[in-house]
Amino acid sequence: MKKLIFILSIVFFAQCKTSKSNIEKSNDHITASTATQNNVQPGTQPTGAYPLEPGTCKMHGIIKEILPVDKTNDSEPCNLYPCKARVEITQMNGCGYGVPAKPEVGSVVTINFIYTLMPTAELKLKNPPGVALNGLKVGDAFDGQIKIKNRLNETTDISIGIYDTERN
Repeated sequence: MKKLIFILSIVFFAQCKTSKSNIEKSNDHITASTATQNNVQPGTQPTGAYPLEPGTCKMHGIIKEILPVDKTNDSEPCNLYPCKARVEITQMNGCGYGVPAKPEVGSVVTINFIYTLMPTAELKLKNPPGVALNGLKVGDAFDGQIKIKNRLNETTDISIGIYDTERN
């Protein structure tokens, strides 16, 4: 009886160790189903943080138009500085789960910039801790992670917090 228990415990231990190593191996690379969801090649790692947060996409875009300040907006800083812009999507670099409507490359979408389009150094408000952005103007290219939400009135809101500008 003791031998049977000993043999069963060895088999159980070996099975657990094999399962753990298989899980670690499967996490090393993107599987084909994940690659289809995120538009990357199977067996490769995408650039940047992975996996992406649910409801977000990494993108590259160019500012086409800065929309006027919304004086009726109660929240600072968007009632003082421009926060919305029309952006041409030039590249999509993957999306997290639950993205309701992924913007197509070449489309122009309205994006709400949480920290405004102004350089944070020029804001007359208290800068968010740890946020130092160069600001964006028409024609500027940038990379960022957008958050996409569907609203009940069948509209889609797209917002972005931190972004990286291209240095020339």
